[in-house]
Amino acid sequence: MSKERLAAVALILYIFPYASFLMEAHYRGSLLVGGLLVVAGTVLLATAARVYGSIYLVLLGNVISAFISYLFIRDWSGTTAKILFFEPLSILQAMFAYAGFLWVVQAITMIVIEIVRRRKGTKTVSNET
Repeated sequence: MSKERLAAVALILYIFPYASFLMEAHYRGSLLVGGLLVVAGTVLLATAARVYGSIYLVLLGNVISAFISYLFIRDWSGTTAKILFFEPLSILQAMFAYAGFLWVVQAITMIVIEIVRRRKGTKTVSNET
C-alpha cells in the first residue's frame, strides 16, 4: 500500500470519535471491553502511522478525533445522568481527560517503536524511499 493511501486510510479511521466512545463505554459500564477495543484501535493506528507515515499524521488525526468527539458529547448537555456521572469534571473536561489518556498511550507506543527500531537499526518506510 502506498504512503498516500495509508495516510488517507489512517485519517478516515481517526474520524471515529475515540474519546466519546470511551466515555460512553464508561457510562454504560462496559469500560473493560470497550476501553480495550478503543485503546487497541488507537495503538494500531499510531503504530501504522509511525511505521509507514509520520508523526504529523498522528497529531492531525488526534485533533480531528477530538473535534468529532466534541460534536458527539455536546448533545449530552441536557442529560442529567451523564453529567452527574462524570462529576466533579464537566463533560468537556472529562472528554479531554479521556482523549489525553489515549494520547499518552499513543505517545508511549511511538516511543517503544522508536526504541525497538534503533536497537534493530531499521528505518521507517518513509525514510527508505
